[in-house]
Amino acid sequence: MRLTIGKQLVAALGAVAVIFAGISAYIYVTVNDVETGYEGLLKRSAPLVFEVKDVQTELYNQSSQIRDYLATGDKQSVAKYQASKAQMNKLFDSLGTKLTTPEGKKQLQEVKDAVSAYHKVADESIRIHDSQGAAAALSSIAQARDVVAAADKTIDSYVKFLTDRMELRTKENATRISAIHRNMFIATGCVVLFALLVGIYLSRRIGAPLARVADEAKRIADGNL
Repeated sequence: MRLTIGKQLVAALGAVAVIFAGISAYIYVTVNDVETGYEGLLKRSAPLVFEVKDVQTELYNQSSQIRDYLATGDKQSVAKYQASKAQMNKLFDSLGTKLTTPEGKKQLQEVKDAVSAYHKVADESIRIHDSQGAAAALSSIAQARDVVAAADKTIDSYVKFLTDRMELRTKENATRISAIHRNMFIATGCVVLFALLVGIYLSRRIGAPLARVADEAKRIADGNL
């Protein structure tokens, strides 16, 4: 069935509308996906960094309490040290449930091993203090300081690992947004080109008959019947 010019015009406008609707839907879905991914990244990664920092704070507290106990023999320092260890274990348990990647879990295990090495030295210092006296225990302070420094460095590396992952995901989101803008620009250009071609085609379809009518009218007006 041959379409009239009016129907062709309606069909062309409908095609342009459908293309624009498709572009809009694509942009909405893609942008929503990027935003959801970024929000999920912040919800997952930011608390992890804070909890690792809390582990580091507990490590500093424990080191301080051990030094106080070895210097003063105050049992309250030991109690605070033990309480800090319990809090640190809760933090490790929380981190273990939130981490999903094998690399993240491996890094966490390295932190736990470094902290465990310090706890062994600290617990041994307490045992020596209780069994041999303060003078004997004070000799272990230097060793404890070195182990704390190693654990602190391991925690810093883990924090860097988490923040680097956040930065990487942020860059990936920025790249996806740039791709959306580029695709939107290309798609809009294609729609404009399509509309231009349709306009040229329809103008010729409409213009040719009108030109013939005008020529025929001129011929009649000139008396060429």
